[in-house]
Amino acid sequence: IEVYRAVCYSLIAAHLGVGPRIHDMWVCTDSKLACAEFTAEWINERTIGCALFLFMVMDSVPGETIQAFTRSRAWKKRREEVTEALFDKQLLLATKGGVLHFDAVGCNLMLHSRVWTRRPQVSIIDFEYSAFVSDYAEQADEHRRTVLELTVAQLMPGHERCYVAERLRESKQP
Repeated sequence: IEVYRAVCYSLIAAHLGVGPRIHDMWVCTDSKLACAEFTAEWINERTIGCALFLFMVMDSVPGETIQAFTRSRAWKKRREEVTEALFDKQLLLATKGGVLHFDAVGCNLMLHSRVWTRRPQVSIIDFEYSAFVSDYAEQADEHRRTVLELTVAQLMPGHERCYVAERLRESKQP
């Protein structure tokens, strides 16, 4: 069921323009077929107890991960713009899509291109560690704030709580 929930989260993100479009998906139960490019040792070490492998065919996101962007010279000049774009995507995903993405680390946040004339374009990928807001009932607002802080921390470490509180106040979100 978790595999199919990850697909649902990805489809919702794609529909909202937060993540890449999904074209196809399938599940494989044979670890040797699923991981043919890896050695048998790698499969045995990392997949013990794992019965399902999920494959999704999605649009390619041109650009780089936020992790790579933060190592470049350009990130200091564009940090605030990229942070704002990522924050807005996560907020949209949580409010309109009802999905909380708990794995908002630099390698799952994509910056489409460093060359932009308007606002930077970003995408969020890898929804394995996600959940529906409705799964948390009374704690949904707290989890939404945590997800937003994790996202902002990728580009502005140490400033995430103030940034999120101020932006939520501006947007009048709980």
